[in-house]
Amino acid sequence: MANIWYRAREFHQECITSALEAGISIFLAEDGIAPQIRALAKVTIAGQGGDLELGKDYEFVQIKTKADEEKAALLGLRLPVILETPDWEIIPIENLIAAGARVYWTVPDATKAKLAFEILEKGVEGIVLDTTNAAEIRKFASLTTIGSEKIALEKCEILQIENVGMGDRVCVDTATYMNQDQGILAGNSSGGMLLVQSESNENPYVASRPFRVNLSAVHAYTPQPQGKTTYLSELKAGKKVIVVNRHGQSEEAIIGRIKMEKRPMLLVTFRKKDGNDATVYSLLLQNAETVRLFKSDSGVVSVANLNPGDIVLGTFDEVGRHFGMKVKETIQEK
Repeated sequence: MANIWYRAREFHQECITSALEAGISIFLAEDGIAPQIRALAKVTIAGQGGDLELGKDYEFVQIKTKADEEKAALLGLRLPVILETPDWEIIPIENLIAAGARVYWTVPDATKAKLAFEILEKGVEGIVLDTTNAAEIRKFASLTTIGSEKIALEKCEILQIENVGMGDRVCVDTATYMNQDQGILAGNSSGGMLLVQSESNENPYVASRPFRVNLSAVHAYTPQPQGKTTYLSELKAGKKVIVVNRHGQSEEAIIGRIKMEKRPMLLVTFRKKDGNDATVYSLLLQNAETVRLFKSDSGVVSVANLNPGDIVLGTFDEVGRHFGMKVKETIQEK
């Protein structure tokens, strides 16, 4: 939860412990209490003498007037800006998000935290949880998908499945159990990715491994937090990956292990089913019955039974990538 901070106005051990157990690791701490927080866990401290400094790593604005909003908009183009809104008006936050400011909204409870991440269907970049109610912090911890991005999944028409020989396949093992509706996106380019199911199905030949996705080859792209992508070869224990369900709801999962082995690969080509986009995209998948894609209506289909004309779920992005970040330039990938 890198984008979730807890504001520690005083050392309240139950609240600090609850925040840590909720996965929060950045604390906006008042002077003098940082050593007490650090004694409980390895954390990042924002504030005077901390790891993150005001004016260098973040800004702080209390919004009471339009001038305050304009100041926040300017500062937020450069650094994350922590906002306090005493009257809890949403309009200024909407304006700042629309202007592209990096908004961190101070919220008093889990309900408003959830609201903050849903504003304009985009949400704030982060929140600062400001409460001394430990029960409220624990409630916040139960919102496991808070801050998660809704990914627009679309229908993809399978064009061809071809045996192409051996490749270095990557299994992604997460520190999270996934259910049969969840998987991870991957593509030979960031422009088109398919949703590959977790190994959560029972199989008479192989035990289910609901923490694993047999994803693709080392070169493939997969989404990362904050709209970035990475190559599968760059994934490793401790990094994060985006888990997506068939409805497009996503959450971050910690990687526990990456398993790379040489395996026979299939080249699967596909295109967007609806619309005028005739661009052909592709993905390498291991030629194994346990590798499955999500069918657009319901259920899944194993690559062993995949045929041209099948409709599966994936996502498309017209923007290119440079070091995993979106760029608007002419890029061709074949």
